[in-house]
Amino acid sequence: MTTPQAFPPVDLLVLARVLAGGEKGATISTLTKDVGALLEHRLARPAIQDRITRSLDAMAARGLVELARTKKGTISKVVLSDAGRRSVLEALGYATRPSRLTWDALKKGPLAAMALGLPIPKGEELKNFSTDPGYKAALLRSVRTLPIDRAFPSKKQAENALFWRLLGIESDKEFTVANIKNALLGRELGAAVSKPDQGITLLLARAVGARRADGKELRLAPLRAWIDRIEAAAGAGNGAVEVSPARPPEVEPDGGEGPTPVVSRPPLPIEEFARRVLQAARDCPTGRFGEHKVFIAHVRRALASDPDFNGMDDGTFKRRLAQANNARLLDLTRADLVPAMDPRDVRESEVEYYGATFHFIRI
Repeated sequence: MTTPQAFPPVDLLVLARVLAGGEKGATISTLTKDVGALLEHRLARPAIQDRITRSLDAMAARGLVELARTKKGTISKVVLSDAGRRSVLEALGYATRPSRLTWDALKKGPLAAMALGLPIPKGEELKNFSTDPGYKAALLRSVRTLPIDRAFPSKKQAENALFWRLLGIESDKEFTVANIKNALLGRELGAAVSKPDQGITLLLARAVGARRADGKELRLAPLRAWIDRIEAAAGAGNGAVEVSPARPPEVEPDGGEGPTPVVSRPPLPIEEFARRVLQAARDCPTGRFGEHKVFIAHVRRALASDPDFNGMDDGTFKRRLAQANNARLLDLTRADLVPAMDPRDVRESEVEYYGATFHFIRI
């Protein structure tokens, strides 16, 4: 039996139009008008009729249609053979011909689905897809490659997915104000947020360097910071400087004629660490995602030649990054559109800190 793949689009359209005519078939003028409407963007009217005639002659030779001709030998009417009827019904996804089948129904149903590369809808899906809202929903999913499992989503499903995509977020949740707030806060924090108030509290806790994300600590942290600022300023004015106890360089034991002793460099102050990381991120020629984000792994590699960084293991580097982010000395953010990114970059850049996950340095 002929399979759907055996029919080029024009042949299938011609057969479908003849099928819509039932036992009477279709006249050549009907075929030229209805199928020709889909060809007039590329062919003139005489060329359209010639194209349809050649298609009919080829299908008649295959035993799919029977042609009635005028005395001059031109085609006047077309009906399907039994083999042709079976083949076109199979191609359009029907077991038998629906009693009220029309050309308009075929264009809105199976032919439209095939044009979009979708499976042929059945039952309620066909009924929904044949409406304007249902067709637009499926078209939206197709042209914007929305993350919806169903080939024929509802209007609301398609719109929700589109609005999330426009925000740069992949989600199948309902597009409500509460869900939008949670998603935006979650993206900023690099952690899942179930309630906006919870997310805002965590955001504030990070901003002020609170030890915990609760109301009491949000009040205490700025007071501690205020004391530190005033005390530091007063100390600087009196010529007093707070210093950390000096640590002598750690030197490997001298084994006589062994290798040159390795001196372990003291860690950079967190402010200097953040400054150099940000400068490396701005200068980094690779690993960029958009104008303002650079993968952490690429910045790490860019710092490999810096003596203050090349002896630092990845765990320490990422831990200090998270600390600098928490102190608001730099800004880390997470990857949302993971399917569009290099999996290795995502994996090697991942920084976890108190339940939050980050992949980028924002510049």
